[in-house]
Amino acid sequence: MNHLIVNKIGGSILKSANQLKSTAATILAKQANSIIVVSALYGVTDRLINTLKPESHNNELIDELKNTHIQWLAESPYFKNLNDSINKLQQIFHQLETHITQYKLTENQYAYAKVVSAGERLAAVIISHYFNGAAEVLFPETIELLTTNNAINSRFIKNESIHNNLDFNQSKAFIVPGFYGINKSGDYCLTGRGGSDYTAAFLASELNANELIFWKESNGIQTANPEIVPNAENVANINLHVLDQMSQAGSKILHPKVTYTLTNFSGNISFRNPLFGDQILTQIHTKKNTSGKAIIIDTSAPENNKKCTISIITRNKTAALIAIQQLKNIFNGIQILNISEYKVTFQTRIKNKSQVIKKLHDSFYLQRVLPLQREYVATQALTL
Repeated sequence: MNHLIVNKIGGSILKSANQLKSTAATILAKQANSIIVVSALYGVTDRLINTLKPESHNNELIDELKNTHIQWLAESPYFKNLNDSINKLQQIFHQLETHITQYKLTENQYAYAKVVSAGERLAAVIISHYFNGAAEVLFPETIELLTTNNAINSRFIKNESIHNNLDFNQSKAFIVPGFYGINKSGDYCLTGRGGSDYTAAFLASELNANELIFWKESNGIQTANPEIVPNAENVANINLHVLDQMSQAGSKILHPKVTYTLTNFSGNISFRNPLFGDQILTQIHTKKNTSGKAIIIDTSAPENNKKCTISIITRNKTAALIAIQQLKNIFNGIQILNISEYKVTFQTRIKNKSQVIKKLHDSFYLQRVLPLQREYVATQALTL
């Protein structure tokens, strides 16, 4: 097989026609065999779930979804095969209405999976249109993307048929809806949180792809939430173990099942943003340690809206503990919850969250750090 790239296009990219158009152009410019795994258009999955509520007005909700997808086609610069794309959308919507009725009559979880995964199938048609005939849609049921039997949170199963069903002699690029597969009985099964990333990771590993690219709206991995810390720094290199630690701390960058699936992947993995063309913003390494930076993760505890948890991902635990001790002198309610090899986790009052994170970030990345901490940072290897 020629050079193979698996691309994942997420919901954050699918907010505007211009973003999608630039992403498609960048992927096609690479002149490689490509698989493009897609999520639903932004916000569509939640709207599909709403159609299953007993009190929902399905006709209105379905009409809104139809208008959303038709509008995307209308904003496309391509008119070739427009009627064909509209017909494909109509077929999926017709099936969707049947599946909604089936679920409301039976509450069958496999029917639920069919409804909720319709967003990915609809998005695949839209994205195929933006590739202007250069990419063919292949549904998971077509390529026999097999899963276990859990309708809501399945795992993929190795299946040699996938190799035979992706014929790159027929097409240079295939678009595959993420987030679901089929069990051996042909039932639709969702793959849970991070399901489309998981689909891309599984296909990349199964097909021994040369590259796996996660196209995101963000500027790669940052040292803190840039909405809280505008001067957060880019993390140019990171390894899977650190990503796993970030996920366990509450980050939504990649789900642990994705990092686990990529453990033995030998290709290149990266985060990119279509606004920066083909530039690698963060390179992910599977084996070697990488020169790392402290990364701050914040999560609010849903059961307690007065407190939130903050984790510092770093091997420089001494510097982290010094910084937390200084924060205790400024803010009330700070309590260390856990110290592990790569992570220090503490709790603070949610009303202080932004200030705490900013000061914590400053202690690692600005010159006005504590003398003891500055000495430690200067003399220790900060590799993750």
